[in-house]
Amino acid sequence: MSLFRSVLTSIEPLTKTLAKTHLVSIIIVDNKKTKLLKVGSESVLQTDSCINALWESALNQKSISFDRIIDSHFISSTKLYDNENNMCMLISMSRTKESALSDELQNELLDSLARTVQSCIQWSGTQRSAILELMEKYEELTLLYDISERLGALPSFDEVANEMLKEATSRVKCKAGRLVLVEEDGSYQERLFANKDSLISQSSIIYHGSQDPASFCLEKPVTQIVNDPTKDNGLSSLTQLHVPVCLKDTPIGVLSLFRLLNSPFKNSDKKIAEMLARQTAGKLESSRLYAKLEMLFMDSIKMLVECIDARDTYTSGHSSRVSIYSVFLAREIGLPEDQVKTIEIGALLHDVGKIRIRDHILNKPGRLTDEERHIIQQHPEFGMRIVEHIKQLHNTVPCIYCHHEYFDGKGYPRGLGGEDIPLMGRIVTIADTFDAMTSTRPYRKALSQKQAFDEIIKFKGLQFDPHLAEVFGEAIIRGEFDKYIETDTITTQQAQA
Repeated sequence: MSLFRSVLTSIEPLTKTLAKTHLVSIIIVDNKKTKLLKVGSESVLQTDSCINALWESALNQKSISFDRIIDSHFISSTKLYDNENNMCMLISMSRTKESALSDELQNELLDSLARTVQSCIQWSGTQRSAILELMEKYEELTLLYDISERLGALPSFDEVANEMLKEATSRVKCKAGRLVLVEEDGSYQERLFANKDSLISQSSIIYHGSQDPASFCLEKPVTQIVNDPTKDNGLSSLTQLHVPVCLKDTPIGVLSLFRLLNSPFKNSDKKIAEMLARQTAGKLESSRLYAKLEMLFMDSIKMLVECIDARDTYTSGHSSRVSIYSVFLAREIGLPEDQVKTIEIGALLHDVGKIRIRDHILNKPGRLTDEERHIIQQHPEFGMRIVEHIKQLHNTVPCIYCHHEYFDGKGYPRGLGGEDIPLMGRIVTIADTFDAMTSTRPYRKALSQKQAFDEIIKFKGLQFDPHLAEVFGEAIIRGEFDKYIETDTITTQQAQA
């Protein structure tokens, strides 16, 4: 028992840090069910009834490790044996509700802790080495946890791929890295990274196809360390570490890291790189699938919008241009990209309610009657009813419902005014009006950009948000808006006439 006490005294600081960092509860009991170590928040795990239940499970389980759910707590346990192969200790870890750990990470943490304690029990003379191993494992698992948390917050495929490269080069202490990802059609896309102060340039680490050492990782998913490169490829001046990025044992890409010849790669570098590749592969693939679904979603919306716009000869392409102008203005005022994306979709759909307006009213060449005008003015509400119950489109409602509200409160459908009008609605109002003025309509010719800008400034504070009107106008004056104009040749000629 003195050995056990020595082991526990040595590892207690690390287990406390582990429990605090990952919000878990850890307990170690001996074969008399004595609590030798207890760290972390109070939980069901630390009760006698739970310990008795876990010990009984341990006796009945053939496997070394097992999981139990007790009172909604996910508990992982591992049995430890003495030199006579008798079960002498039980280590258990319970996750609190606040913990962000997955089942897999919890089991990895427990396994790492258990293996170190077991080593201490069997080889008391190497306690110091075992504790150092635990510290190394702790660092590795902390890295896994950090990467998991960081990647979980990144929605796009590009962000995940770039973060993977950045982390790999930083953790393995490289100045350059490359990520080659294989597409379903057999083609590949390549991402390169090299620090500005590095002697390794991006041009020197370009993928050379079948002649590149990394290509072997796509044929057989085994890590390649090349510390003595030949002159048969363009990477002969660099030491190389090539790690397959696999999904269910199938390579979907290769992570390559590079150093100068005087800095060879070691097994510890290989271990970290493989861990990063393993942790990132699933997120890369899921984000790639998400990107494809998002593209399909956007294509469906654009198809719907084109069908709506096609009903009116004079407004062909109107919704797409309003979306482009709205995105431009949203970025000019510094909105985050998730809001910009919502505005892009909402502006595309801002006139979706017109699908319920009859053609003879929508395309009437002369002035509308009061009744017809009332019907037209209902299209924001029609549009809102179409999208408000669609989960993926719910956030776009302000763009659709409020793009005809005026800053002075004299718009429709609700007569909102000032900042009571959602910001997205105020943005789309300017974009919608600008495109309407610079497009030919049945009752007038198109205005030039300058004329349309003058009108927007003239009615700022009345129809338009004054600040947004100024920002939009200043961008036009600076010429930054020109690249967003995608009008067809006829419309352009009409605007110049």
